Amino acid sequence: MTTDAQILLTCTGVTKSFPARHGARVPVLAGIDLTVHAEEVLLIRGRSGAGKSTLLSLLGGLDLPTAGRVQLTGYPAFETLSTEALATVRRARIGIIFQRFNLLPTWTARENVEAALLHTPVPPAERRARAETLLTALGLAERADNLPGELSVGQQQRVAVARALLNDPPLLLADEPTGDVDADTGAEIVAALLAQVGARGVTLVVATHGAFPLAAATRVLELRDGVLG
Repeated sequence: MTTDAQILLTCTGVTKSFPARHGARVPVLAGIDLTVHAEEVLLIRGRSGAGKSTLLSLLGGLDLPTAGRVQLTGYPAFETLSTEALATVRRARIGIIFQRFNLLPTWTARENVEAALLHTPVPPAERRARAETLLTALGLAERADNLPGELSVGQQQRVAVARALLNDPPLLLADEPTGDVDADTGAEIVAALLAQVGARGVTLVVATHGAFPLAAATRVLELRDGVLG
């Protein structure tokens, strides 16, 4: 993983701070430089509150840095794109597994997965077929018509994984994907996730405070005091 052709995403001098009272700002990230390569499994570790979720939001274009640049290879830097253009890039190139799943409570598992391809040219029948294929691969074929409230936490996480993979993204971001489940269920989720990542040639970036197994990663970085190293 050393050639420019294999670089998928870069961060250059990325800082992030948030407004506080009386005009002050709270610094979270300080001058992050990061290169993400195709088909790697990158683990970003750090204590709770270290800024891991903030960093993943920047990598996924859900938020913009206070300073610095985040750029997917072949696309303009995120901060130069309009809101609509950035959303289009996310739909086409990035899958995100949120820490709290963000499933729609009144939609079935299948409908939640299909949501990833709404507002795209993919026909409804193909959306449904692709969603059912992924749910089956993740062991949820018989739960496709259940609402999130009728599923266990581990099953909800699998639905979130399926949704994030539905658009066949080259980049998959996962925020504490095993943080809310027991050890055995977490191991099952990791195995299912890595099987899909390997089969699809996806680059996976995981933010975790320690629950994700180090042995599953090809590279491990630590986020501490706003600095990645």
